[in-house]
Amino acid sequence: MNGIRIKDMHPRGVLSFDLKDLLELVKHEINDSMWLCEYVEATATSSPNVEELANNNELVSSCRLVCAAKNTHQVIDGVFRAVSDNIEWLRIEAIDSSYWEVYSLNGDVLSQIGKAFRDVEAIKS
Repeated sequence: MNGIRIKDMHPRGVLSFDLKDLLELVKHEINDSMWLCEYVEATATSSPNVEELANNNELVSSCRLVCAAKNTHQVIDGVFRAVSDNIEWLRIEAIDSSYWEVYSLNGDVLSQIGKAFRDVEAIKS
């Protein structure tokens, strides 16, 4: 899978976006996907949040993930895998509150996400 690394920062020195923003960019493409959330550390505003989803260790719908992402203030670390027809086609990873990596089998999804940010670099998995 090809990927991109996104490092857009706010002037205060923190990332200027989070999981909810990435999911919003591809909301139509992820509609029919199920998600596995793993290794998540996050700060939450309410429940359910993405750390709780990861603790349940089960596949969740895109709708549940989007809702949980909206209840999450910041994802510090985590891996979010989208599966459709038993194939992982999208993986979103938070790395130590420093940047996000997005991998996909769909180049249009990577392009769509990449165009929304300033500090983006291509990577290979």
